[in-house]
Amino acid sequence: MKNKQIEKCRRQMRDFHRHHQWRLENGLYFTRDYTDSAELSWSDEFGFILNGRRVIVHWCHPRTKYVEAINEAAWREVGGIPETPFEWHKMTWKRTGKSRKKIDSYQVEFDQTELARFAQQHTVEERMKRDGIEYYVYPSFVARSTPRAISIDICMPVEINSRNDAIAVAFLVKDILNKKEEFRSKFLNYRYDIDTWKNEQSTRSYQLP
Repeated sequence: MKNKQIEKCRRQMRDFHRHHQWRLENGLYFTRDYTDSAELSWSDEFGFILNGRRVIVHWCHPRTKYVEAINEAAWREVGGIPETPFEWHKMTWKRTGKSRKKIDSYQVEFDQTELARFAQQHTVEERMKRDGIEYYVYPSFVARSTPRAISIDICMPVEINSRNDAIAVAFLVKDILNKKEEFRSKFLNYRYDIDTWKNEQSTRSYQLP
């Protein structure tokens, strides 16, 4: 028996794409230009059409989640992100008519204690980036349906520096959605850890996000 809610969501996706067509290149919707370089890559987004519905792929390399974990660990070490990073001090107004005006800009007055915490966090984070932290990142694949598209969050150890790289990942996602491939079996023994992070040090040092 068909699930009415799922069928309704699928109809909404098809209707949305029918009235808001993507301009596809080689079967994919690209969101950026590629340099075809050999650099380490961090994240990317692209899309394709499957059975009349949009599939939006949000890809990241495990190193992206690792560096995010470093940022969070650095904040924990210094006591957390300040709730109020700054206070509005003065608004500059711009006249738009004889009796009307609008806000043109803000002048801000930073709290020195909070500024010091930001500086401290930066120092701790740079140390953690240099030395690494005990943290593990495993490949993952999560699919969510929305009224406009199927949203895919995929974390896997590949480099995407060209359109062909993105196309290869798109084909894998399509095969997984069509149940021709099982994501878990592709990366059974893989994990990104402190040793992986350190091994990339020389090629990654100037490319950190």
